[in-house]
Amino acid sequence: MNAGRQRLFNNRYQPLEIADLTQLKANEKDVIDRVIELMIDWSAAMINQNSHYDCI
Repeated sequence: MNAGRQRLFNNRYQPLEIADLTQLKANEKDVIDRVIELMIDWSAAMINQNSHYDCI
């Protein structure tokens, strides 16, 4: 393995229960889907770091 490269491991978490999405509006589901696509390859540390900058 090249000394300059790092191996990245992806953890995929499976839900304990299937989510009931029937109560969500279409635009709410779209937002969730976009956030998942944005963060799908982020590590837990990256998500944690970036969550501190997300102020509503």
